Amino acid sequence: MFDVLGDMDDTFIMEARKGTVYHAPMRNMLRGVAAACALVLVSVGAVWGIRTWSGTGSDAVGTDTLPLLSWKGNTGEFVTRPVVTYGGAYYEILNMGDKASPNRYGLPDKLTSDMVGEQIAEVRADSGDVFTLYQYTAYADVNQMAVYIASRDGAGEKGKKTYSFALFCNYLRENTALYDTAQKMFGIIGVYGADDITRVEIGDSVLDSREDIARFYDLLCTSDAMGEDGYQDNVFFKMSEKQQQALSIELADTAMEVCITTKHGFRACGLTYEPKIQYVGWACNHYRLSEPLV
Repeated sequence: MFDVLGDMDDTFIMEARKGTVYHAPMRNMLRGVAAACALVLVSVGAVWGIRTWSGTGSDAVGTDTLPLLSWKGNTGEFVTRPVVTYGGAYYEILNMGDKASPNRYGLPDKLTSDMVGEQIAEVRADSGDVFTLYQYTAYADVNQMAVYIASRDGAGEKGKKTYSFALFCNYLRENTALYDTAQKMFGIIGVYGADDITRVEIGDSVLDSREDIARFYDLLCTSDAMGEDGYQDNVFFKMSEKQQQALSIELADTAMEVCITTKHGFRACGLTYEPKIQYVGWACNHYRLSEPLV
């Protein structure tokens, strides 16, 4: 169970933090449950699964991957989204029927044939469906791993091929050391310096001046990086269970989502800023800042 809980992404906890927990009639009970869960879940997110593999390297086809759980605020329920594995990372297959889904990441809500680039690999989702991954031509010349295009034969009307975006969600648990610095995480979204960022949203605050963006980039790149175990040791060390629960609730209540817009128009929204303790969570790692982001 804890192996599964360890494979979580910030997207889920940020969605949960924005859910109905704080508005439901049984608020106190739900907050108590959230506090207990937060001991394990704080600053991490959607449940990722256990896989078996066929093939080798980036061409390997992953199977038995659990779906991504996402909180749908307007219905007050969790929904599942298909997830595939490729090149040591997890990718969510976006729902192109929900225009808000691709638009949230600065991507078009319709895919045309000219956007579909070179074929990359075949990958298998948790459902058993096999998807073909392609380059997204808008990013064909950008060294990034953030977004590709996926197709599933026979999924559309009269068996026609349908296309969706495949969006980076997290790296595989076995490969956490590959992305243990903020610089490496920035590289996933095609950012190799502050000049590759045009805008940063931190909660309700917006950084759009070159000076503020450079400061944001430098703070993350010079931060102390650690995994989940290091984060738990640093934040909750020697606290009683009651103190841990109280801090977990406070961190969840005050956490801010961070969205980075790159010069190519992509919006990376998988970061969580915890202002009380000056940590940023990004995928399975945490970055301790030397000073506040905002």
